[in-house]
Amino acid sequence: MKTRGILIGIAIILSLGGISTLFAQAQATATQNLNLIVEEVNKLSITPASISMTITGASWVVGQPTASVTHNTSTYAVTTNSGTNRKITAQLDAGGGSLPVGAILTVNWIAPTGGTSQGASPLSHLSAIDLVKGFHAVSQSSLGVTYVYTVTAQTPAGNVSRIVTFTLTADT
Repeated sequence: MKTRGILIGIAIILSLGGISTLFAQAQATATQNLNLIVEEVNKLSITPASISMTITGASWVVGQPTASVTHNTSTYAVTTNSGTNRKITAQLDAGGGSLPVGAILTVNWIAPTGGTSQGASPLSHLSAIDLVKGFHAVSQSSLGVTYVYTVTAQTPAGNVSRIVTFTLTADT
């Protein structure tokens, strides 16, 4: 009886093995080629979109040739996956002409990782200036921007609105 039970057990195990082989043979496979693409990304933003800088009578020190006001709460964000160096340039809108007599507007951007800031540079409507350069494959935000608006006694009183265009481009 004991031998018969063992033989039945072996028969069951063998038959189950045969069934699992049948199931394994019933399986099928398929393949699929994937084409994974990452396009080049070059994005730049600055906040806030608009600022005001006012030189008041309190900005002047009697006898000093200039007065200035500083704005340093703007920030920018940059994302690029480029493998070659990038730079950010700035230019005043050409349609507005030059700033008033005796006025200078400088801007200084903190460089993203791997880049170099060009320091405080005067903005011009004639040509773009380099702000930061020599960076690539970076994504950073809350990078500091500082403007300084300086005038002389020859600068007439009044309101001037200008647009500054910032461009992320190849650093050649």
